[in-house]
Amino acid sequence: MADEKRFTVTIDKHLYEQLLAVTERRRPRLPKRYVVELALSRLLDEVNSGQLELGLESDARRKPR
Repeated sequence: MADEKRFTVTIDKHLYEQLLAVTERRRPRLPKRYVVELALSRLLDEVNSGQLELGLESDARRKPR
């Protein structure tokens, strides 16, 4: 847990309702954190493998912090 970072994000109400629908329709219910981390992980895997282009070329040239 010490390696984990915490951040807060505000999302559109419609996206939040979709997130709730995904997490609450499962039994047992899925934690929202799990679903968000899974989605981010898949997104970043696709970006890093070249399967998905976000159109943020100027950010891609910056060195990671």
